[in-house]
Amino acid sequence: MGSVALANPLQYASFVAIPKGHFHGSVVYTNFTYAASGTNVWNISGANAITFNANGTDYQHSLNVTSLTATSNHSTRFSGTGAYGTQYTWGIEGSVNWNRVKFTIKYNNSPYSVTGHGSIGSNGSVQGTATDSNNAALTFSMPVGSAYSVLNYRAPVTWASVKYHSAAFTFTIPNTAPAGLAGLNILVNVHAGGANSGGSWAHGVAPGPVTNYPITSGHIRIFG
Repeated sequence: MGSVALANPLQYASFVAIPKGHFHGSVVYTNFTYAASGTNVWNISGANAITFNANGTDYQHSLNVTSLTATSNHSTRFSGTGAYGTQYTWGIEGSVNWNRVKFTIKYNNSPYSVTGHGSIGSNGSVQGTATDSNNAALTFSMPVGSAYSVLNYRAPVTWASVKYHSAAFTFTIPNTAPAGLAGLNILVNVHAGGANSGGSWAHGVAPGPVTNYPITSGHIRIFG
């Protein structure tokens, strides 16, 4: 069993694999770089516009998300930079959980900051409210396509084998996945990590070969 964030590309996988009995467990898999409609798991990254409104006046800002970290099958942390015109620059840190967005903006060389929260619409636009360090109430918006929904599914494990500190299991990508992926039989090979290691994860279309994806957080545990 385990829950791990994977790199190259950014992924997150949670699984329970049981070698004996009729029920072999399940896997939940997310690829945060693979666009797939209707999953309600979202990616905000790259360059976007973000507009704040105070007392009926719009203030157009630029936003560039430069770092994205998977924290679960349905959530990420992000950070980046932004600007208002050419005079004011700032840094942002935030999170996306399902379609809910939270962030804090801190201006450079200034005590001014803005904290906001909102939601992502089905067209990838973002709407919400914010409060600045002067306790002023704001609204904010990001245009259509600022976020995109990504590949996310749950599938039953169809076969599993455990040997010492390693395990292998298979599952079939469900029909809810995009064409070209749905119906593929996937083989996963995992190895348990020690005190300072999350272990290893490799997957590919069964019967193989498989590709190793570095684990960036989380752990794999195997009980033989």
